[in-house]
Amino acid sequence: MRARSVVARVGSAKVLWPTIIACLVGFAATTSLIAQPPDPVKSPDSPPITPAELLQLLGIKPQHISLHLKEVEPQQVLDELSRQTGLTFQLVEMGPEQKAKPVTVDIDGKEFWPTLNELSKQMGVSFRRDSGTSGFRVWSSQFAQERGNGPQSQSLLGVLRADNIARSRTLSWDAESKATSVESLNLSLRLHLDPRIDLIGSSYQPTIEAAVDNIGRSLTQPRLNLDHLNMFDGPIFNEGASQHLNVSLRAPAPQAQRIAHLKGSLRLRVTTRREIWQVDVDQDKPRTKTIQRNGIPVTMSAGPWRFAGAAYEIEFAIREAEALPDAIPGAIPPAAPNRRIWGFSTFGTIRLLDAQNRELSRTVSNGRSSSSGLESRMSFSSRGGENTPGEPAKLVWVTPVEWKDVEVPFEFTDLPLP
Repeated sequence: MRARSVVARVGSAKVLWPTIIACLVGFAATTSLIAQPPDPVKSPDSPPITPAELLQLLGIKPQHISLHLKEVEPQQVLDELSRQTGLTFQLVEMGPEQKAKPVTVDIDGKEFWPTLNELSKQMGVSFRRDSGTSGFRVWSSQFAQERGNGPQSQSLLGVLRADNIARSRTLSWDAESKATSVESLNLSLRLHLDPRIDLIGSSYQPTIEAAVDNIGRSLTQPRLNLDHLNMFDGPIFNEGASQHLNVSLRAPAPQAQRIAHLKGSLRLRVTTRREIWQVDVDQDKPRTKTIQRNGIPVTMSAGPWRFAGAAYEIEFAIREAEALPDAIPGAIPPAAPNRRIWGFSTFGTIRLLDAQNRELSRTVSNGRSSSSGLESRMSFSSRGGENTPGEPAKLVWVTPVEWKDVEVPFEFTDLPLP
């Protein structure tokens, strides 16, 4: 058995419109919000940093992609995109004729996600972050050219897009059967981060500094105390770098036709240093490794794989390595022990390779959060084709060991109302 561990600095790597990127998600890891002890990241000594400060800390620069290719095969475009971004792009569900059909693309100095938008329209394809691998899957789509024209707010860290706006009315009755009608407005946003950034968590809702309709009515709601972070679906496996966000607003004036101005910010928690654990796996022995995450010892474990039907199954867990006190004053067990590792209950990225370093695709992830960590049973399969992976031989597990909070501002103007 050969094992190798590396610690690496992260980096150097009314509906408005349907979003073009469908990022798969696994399962949600949620924790109790009762009596939280101080979180080292959220302490007064470590206020959130700016996007520019984060990029400087990670040692990465904003990407500007240029593609000027005429009458070439789609794979040549993806190869050049891969060369400039360091990511992989795989054509799927395309026949020989589609793969050989010449395309012309003309993109000059665009950021990553706007580049994918343009490629989607110019090539007639859709992109999706692959839940089982480290890259993107690309396939032909007849709807691709209709996408990519919705409102967006550009940041140094990525793009925040408006998915839809819903206007609703609620009718309720009191004890005396008196009816009260309340109208509300909900804006659904989708965040697409630079794929070189490992996202751990986000605030439940963005902070809204200003919101006003075209009549001049303020739409801001009373601010709730939601400064804590929510561990959400995608980053449990750190693959999607995408997150849905909901903004609750007051009802606009009856005659209002648009949101004239919306300004706010969202809090993100991102990895600044990570552990890379590479180890051989087989059908006989489990593998374990103890590391430090923000000063707390935790144990990573991967059970032996077993073949179940058409897939390979492995049990994974990440737990605190040291026992905790039985109780924390003011807290209700069993939620209390998990407070020490709250904020980084994430596996990170888990990849399974065969003996020729071909990657298996994760198909199913069933997991749960316990009082001391996170557990999951994952299934991996070998896709058909000319280069089908064999049985598992190597595990590559990348998990965060240090992180920072970053405050990301955003702004929209003239959003139409339903």
